[in-house]
Amino acid sequence: MTTPDLPERIGRLDELANNLWWSWHEKARKVFRALDYPLWRSSGHNPVKELRDINANTLRKAAGSQSFLTLYDSIMSTFDTDMNTADIWFSTNHPDLLTGPIAYFSMEYAIHNSLPIYAGGLGILAGDICKEASDLGIPMAAVGFMYPQGYFKQQIRLGSDSCQQELYRELNFDEAPISQIFSPDGKIAIATVDMTIPH
Repeated sequence: MTTPDLPERIGRLDELANNLWWSWHEKARKVFRALDYPLWRSSGHNPVKELRDINANTLRKAAGSQSFLTLYDSIMSTFDTDMNTADIWFSTNHPDLLTGPIAYFSMEYAIHNSLPIYAGGLGILAGDICKEASDLGIPMAAVGFMYPQGYFKQQIRLGSDSCQQELYRELNFDEAPISQIFSPDGKIAIATVDMTIPH
């Protein structure tokens, strides 16, 4: 994945784009809409793709726009608070409940339409659980599949033989709002999950 060449003043846009936290915070999405609205729409509301395709001059103008910087600074402050504050609901109300993070397994996750690795109800439920866990500060790691093809798009052909046609597209992982995790030695990270049920 190529990292966008961002002006230093707005250099954390890439960090924000690669954390799905933006997908359930309207003000965070507003940052990317304000940056380049036509490109935001054509990217499928995908900030990683938007930053990959954006014009350097557009970035320079944003870095010099007081209205954009006010919005950017505000959301980055909220983001930092959410990422770094220990005084959250779960740790305040249940400080001794867990000895480690919860592993949540699902076949699909409906987090955002720019990451179409879901087909229906199961994915919607899993996505909502992830968002709620984040808001409550519950230490949870979601485990699932990164499918090479997302959920199909439907197209209806009108006429005497009207029928639904499914359109599948390959996901471009370099444009997806996710990042692959590597081990300290640069290899693909493998996680071991203890499935033992405590007595």
